[in-house]
Amino acid sequence: KLSLIMINFLNLFKKRENKKILDPFVGNGTIALFALLQDFQIYGSDIDERKIKNTVRNMNWLIELLKEEIPPLINKRFLKQDARNLSHSFEPFFFDGICTEPELGPFYTKKPYYIEVKKLINSQLEPLYDKFFQEAYKIIKPNTRICFISPIISTIDGNDIQINIEKIILKYKFKIVPLLNLNRINNKSNPKLKFNSKQVRALIDAKKGQIVKRTLYIVKKKRENMHYRRTLGKPEQQ
Repeated sequence: KLSLIMINFLNLFKKRENKKILDPFVGNGTIALFALLQDFQIYGSDIDERKIKNTVRNMNWLIELLKEEIPPLINKRFLKQDARNLSHSFEPFFFDGICTEPELGPFYTKKPYYIEVKKLINSQLEPLYDKFFQEAYKIIKPNTRICFISPIISTIDGNDIQINIEKIILKYKFKIVPLLNLNRINNKSNPKLKFNSKQVRALIDAKKGQIVKRTLYIVKKKRENMHYRRTLGKPEQQ
């Protein structure tokens, strides 16, 4: 399951029962369920109140199935909240990581036109991701990670289009964590195992012919300088 892979990419392997992680686009709670199975203190939010209710119901079902004690106030950990306003509901530097699949755009049954997708990304998706990262910076601890999905959308009359993730994360003082170091593979004698790049910075999850592909990234929050910490994630004026 991709959800379990993403949770492990947070690199939180010790004392998981003390680690707080957040899914701010929790949906029906797939990531939250896997996080609970991995002993994390899981929190979630979503702009859709129905999805919050579904997540709480699914969490309680799993706890009952496992015959575990219900964690204190678990229902209070899942809130109706826009991911663009996370700091309204969660304290600064509260979380040890974020694991999430944000909005990927509409479900396409056929390839859309380039201009349609470009408008979607510029007016909706990129502003959403931008504001999410600004808010995420405020509520996670220094040197912690966010593992997330971003879409690549194929068009009928042009190339694939994606959000400029690197621009956004640099703006809010994050850095990309390579998913795989290829130095060891490149040292192999088999030419089929040689790569031009030294690092894999993202992984694509897609089936043949899939219109919306999912790209997995890991980013890490840099240590704040004092000015940036005081502004809680607002980019410095040039």
